[in-house]
Amino acid sequence: MTCVRVALLITCSVGLALGVGGLASAAERPHAARALFRDTAFESAPRALRVQPSPTAGTSGGTYTAASGDTVQIYAANQYVAGDPSFGQRWADFLASAPHGDELSQLTLVFLPLAQVQSFCGAQALACYWGNTIVTPGEDPAPELPAASILLHEYGHHIAYHRNNDPWPAVDWGAKRWASHENICRQTADGSLHPGDEDANYALNPGEAWAETYRVVAEGALGLPSTAWEIVSRSFYPDEAALTAVSEDVLEPWAENTRTTVAGSLRRTQRQRRLRIDTPYDGKFAVTFANRTRTPVKLQLMDASGATVGTSTVANGRTRTLAAEICGQRSLVLRASRTATAAGSYSVTVSRP
Repeated sequence: MTCVRVALLITCSVGLALGVGGLASAAERPHAARALFRDTAFESAPRALRVQPSPTAGTSGGTYTAASGDTVQIYAANQYVAGDPSFGQRWADFLASAPHGDELSQLTLVFLPLAQVQSFCGAQALACYWGNTIVTPGEDPAPELPAASILLHEYGHHIAYHRNNDPWPAVDWGAKRWASHENICRQTADGSLHPGDEDANYALNPGEAWAETYRVVAEGALGLPSTAWEIVSRSFYPDEAALTAVSEDVLEPWAENTRTTVAGSLRRTQRQRRLRIDTPYDGKFAVTFANRTRTPVKLQLMDASGATVGTSTVANGRTRTLAAEICGQRSLVLRASRTATAAGSYSVTVSRP
C-alpha cells in the first residue's frame, strides 16, 4: 500500500446553499487568511479497515438522486442526519453541481466526525480517498477549514482515478490534457517533479497539484471564494490554460489515441519527403509507413530540435512502424528518403494521444 499525504490550503467558510456561477479568472478570485489541512490518498483500502469495521458502519444513507438527475451514494454519521434530515440530499446536490463526469455515480461518500475520519485516514489527516471512496468530515473542522472545500479536493482525486493518461496513472500524474499542458512527463524525467511522492517531495507531486487545480476550477464554477495556494509548489499555480485543460479533462475525458492516415508519393526527381506531425499531448506515439514505391525507403523520426527519435528502413511493398513516447515534444517530423531512383506512392498512419 502506498500512502500519499495531501496538503491543501483552505481559506473561506462556506455553507451548502450554493449556486452555480461563472468561472472567474485567477486574478479575480479573492484570497483570505490561511489554514493548513492534510488528507490521505491510498492506492488501496487503508490498513485501518483490517482492524475495524467499514467507515459506513453505524451510518445512515444510501443512493441519493440530485436535482440534476445524477446519483451518488452518501452515508453520514447518525448525529448529522438527526440534526438535519436533508443532510445527505444537500451534499448530493452540492457535489452534482460541481464539474463532474460519469464517475460521480461510482462514488461512495462517507461523512464522519473528525475523530472518526482520522481513525481511518490517519492522525494528521482531515480526509482521505481510496478506490471510489471518500471519507471526509461532515462539518467544518474549523471556521477557516470548510468541509465543502475539503470535499472538492478529494473529489479531484476521484476524477483522476477515473481518467486515462496512458501510459501513466492519472491519479499520480494528473489527467491527460492538464498533465501535457504542465509538461509533467518532461519535468519528471529531469527530476524536477515526483509523481506519487508522499514524503520529502510532496510539494512537487503532480497528483496533488491536479486535485488542487480541480478544487480551484470547482470553486470558480460554484461561485465560491478562492483559497490560498501554498503547500503545493507555486510552479503549479494554474493559469487560464491550466484551468481550461482541467475543465476539459473533467467534462470531455481523453479516452485513447487518435489515428489518421495520409497518402503521398515520391516522384523520380524527389529524394525525400518530410511530414510534420503535431503532438499536443504526451503519451504513446506510433507512425506506420506503407511503402508502395519500387525501392527501400529510409525513415527518420525527429523532434523539433532535429534530434533523432527513431530510425528504420522499410522495403518496397512492406510496412514498418516507428514507436516513441511523446514527453514534452509538441511536434515531430518524419523524413522518408528513398535509397534508389524509383517513383511510387506511400501512406503514413499516425497514432497519437
